[in-house]
Amino acid sequence: LHETPDADRNWNALSLPYQPLVGLQHSLSAADVHVVSLGEGMVGIIHPCKVYGAMAVGRPVLYFGPSPSHIADLLSEHRFGRQVRHGDVAGAVEAIRELRATSPAERDEMGRQGAEALRRLLSQGILCNQFCDRLEGAMCMD
Repeated sequence: LHETPDADRNWNALSLPYQPLVGLQHSLSAADVHVVSLGEGMVGIIHPCKVYGAMAVGRPVLYFGPSPSHIADLLSEHRFGRQVRHGDVAGAVEAIRELRATSPAERDEMGRQGAEALRRLLSQGILCNQFCDRLEGAMCMD
């Protein structure tokens, strides 16, 4: 969602084509809110990595997908966005209106929460260490 400068506060959704990795942070940080979706039957099979790009640049997320899921858990625990279940049109309208009414400072704080969670819990170093610990534990079982 992108706020336009006119007085009636129109909001627009902009979908960009593929962006090269070089300069991706500029594209990601241009958005006020990122949309992430996950299909109902895909929990545990795929994981939309878009959420991590939004978290890395400190932007709130509007997640369309099931709960429980890893993304729903992250949003619930760290409060950096909103979740709407598939098919919940009224919930989607409400979430968009709520995000639209949120001040830039409040959206910045939501984004900061996501960036902080990424840094503290989901960095490459932390996840690699956890993976190695679990792998080692599995290999050392008697």
